[in-house]
Amino acid sequence: MKRNTSSSVLLFILLYSLNVIKAQAEQVSVFEQEQAQQIANQIIVQKSLSDEKLENVNIDTEDLISRGYDAWANLEFYKAADYFKKAQMLEPYNSEISTLIYKVEQARITFERKKIELQQRIIQDERMLETDKAWLTDNPATKSVGLLQDNAARKSH
Repeated sequence: MKRNTSSSVLLFILLYSLNVIKAQAEQVSVFEQEQAQQIANQIIVQKSLSDEKLENVNIDTEDLISRGYDAWANLEFYKAADYFKKAQMLEPYNSEISTLIYKVEQARITFERKKIELQQRIIQDERMLETDKAWLTDNPATKSVGLLQDNAARKSH
C-alpha cells in the first residue's frame, strides 16, 4: 500500500511538473511570437524607409514621431501621417500615436477647407475688381462725373 501511495504521489508530482513546464513553454512561445512580430514590424518599417539614407537604418519610434511632427509643421500632412503610421507599426498599442494620426488627418481636412475658402474669396475679389474696372471705364456718366470733379479742382487752384 505504501508503494502504491508513493507511486501515486510521484505520478501526481510528475503530472504537476509536466503542466508547469507546459505552461512555461506556452509563455515562452507567446513571448517569442511577440518578439518575432516586433522584429517583423521593424523590418517592414525599415523597408518602407528605403528612400532614407543608410545611416538611418536603425530608426526608432521617437525618430519617426519627430519626423512626423516636422512634416506636419511643413504642412506635409500625408508624409506626417505616413511617419506616424510607421511609428505605430513599431508600437501598435501606443494610443498616443493613434491620436497623432487622427489629429494630423483632422488638421489636413481643416487646412484643405480653409485653402478652398481662400481660393473662393480670391476668385470673388478678382471678379469684383474686374466688375469695378469695367464699370469705371465703360460707364460714360462716371467719366463725366470724373471730368467735372477734375475741372472743379482746377478752378479752385
